[in-house]
Amino acid sequence: MLNRILLSLATGLYCTTFFLSNNWYIYPTVQNIFLVVLGTIICSLVILFTAFVIIVASNFISRKFNKKIDLNNWTDLAVVAVSLSLNAILLRNSFVALNLSPEIIIPFIVVFVIFARSKIKNAELKKLSILFLVLTVVSISGLVLGISRANNPILDWTTQNKKDNDQIRFTKKPNVYFIITESYPNKEALGKIYSFDNRPFYENLEERKFTLHHNYFSNYNHTLASLPSLFGMEHHYYSINIGNFDSIGGRSMLESNTYNPVVDIFRQNNYEIQYMFSVDSLLPRGASVDYFSPVAPAYLALETFLSHQDTTKKSIFATRKINFMKTLADRFSKNAANGTPTFSFIYTSRPHHSPSRIKSRNRIEINKILETFRQGYDEKIQKANTHLLEMVDLIHKYDNDPLIIIAGDHGSWGYRIREDGDGKVIPDSLYALDRFGILMAIRFPEDYKRQFDNDFKTHVNLFRYVFAYLSNSNEILENKVQDDSYDYGPQLAISNGKILSKYIPLEFKKKQN
Repeated sequence: MLNRILLSLATGLYCTTFFLSNNWYIYPTVQNIFLVVLGTIICSLVILFTAFVIIVASNFISRKFNKKIDLNNWTDLAVVAVSLSLNAILLRNSFVALNLSPEIIIPFIVVFVIFARSKIKNAELKKLSILFLVLTVVSISGLVLGISRANNPILDWTTQNKKDNDQIRFTKKPNVYFIITESYPNKEALGKIYSFDNRPFYENLEERKFTLHHNYFSNYNHTLASLPSLFGMEHHYYSINIGNFDSIGGRSMLESNTYNPVVDIFRQNNYEIQYMFSVDSLLPRGASVDYFSPVAPAYLALETFLSHQDTTKKSIFATRKINFMKTLADRFSKNAANGTPTFSFIYTSRPHHSPSRIKSRNRIEINKILETFRQGYDEKIQKANTHLLEMVDLIHKYDNDPLIIIAGDHGSWGYRIREDGDGKVIPDSLYALDRFGILMAIRFPEDYKRQFDNDFKTHVNLFRYVFAYLSNSNEILENKVQDDSYDYGPQLAISNGKILSKYIPLEFKKKQN
């Protein structure tokens, strides 16, 4: 019995520490501890419950049919089977955005067959337990290595203009509302990729005094590469990437735990800073700002660990209901009452992108899933439009002359594997449009003279123009960087706000400069 308990604990420890070693930087310490403790207990209980069921069933069969059964062997065989099954299932699901191939299950099947062909002895159970404990140590080593890597100074790309940023003083202080709408494509992308005419929405925005910038792009192709560049007002060329579509330094900067140029400039001009998101998974650790919502529950890491990470299938957990609009209304009402200028970073997960974790290696099947996504995207856009207009009208209810920015964070990934529904390779220009072409709509206060209307091209310089308007000075524009967009490699996909016909590897571009 002792060896069964040891195996059950070793199984749980390995699965949870493997998850932790790949995701530790996403969640706060409390959530990580919660994950390891409860995750290990859950795995152990599943294995031990299986052993209990086998024992009860075996005793029943022995009494009912007067047939002697090798109770210990069948029980131990079941324990091994469940242990290996948990590893095969949880290791494949645990790493968010990881698309492990089905072959991961093969070693577990081989081990199980070897065990099943002979009687299992305590020594064999102990050996399997030791194997999982050794793998646990390997996972913990990876965790320590990852933490030490994150603690080392990364490329100091956000602070190079800090002295100039510190001198920026606003001559006007309207409330600023920065709304990120997840993966919302620009006009051209909606037309070419989804055959969708979005004119009614654009007209609704124009009636609310927004200016649409249709030829606008993100600089990077996923949220935690795009937003750090936007808030940092600099290019990082994916130097902050750590895998899992996450970033070293980028997440911490968004949380305002390290220097965040945009947030810092607002702060030094006596703005209150508030973050309000429609989901609790964007910054689960929260942020060092005046107000943050929603606070992620302690079990979020455990939930992700146990959930099915194939986003085309329903998770075993129901989505939590977050009363996002009520939070916005309450905050806007309080802001209007206290009269302090406020910078609001608002994130909504609509309309969202194509499934990022399709666990299939069959390109035909993947293309079918993506084709279904593209065909149904008009409904997602229309729901997002309604949602965004509700937010804008809510802002105007409490604020007569605000500065409102509505932008996608990156493209919608309709052609995730660079093929159309028939498997035909799409050109680089269309692929770049799909990954970087995003909605940009700005509503400036009444005194804006439209002097920057032709300059908005990409995220990296967005707030330079906003600060030039607020400070009534163009000095910050002297530090503008190139309005380029980079795909993995990195490869240059968009140059000075114009889509290239062919990607250019960054090394090649450097040689030409």
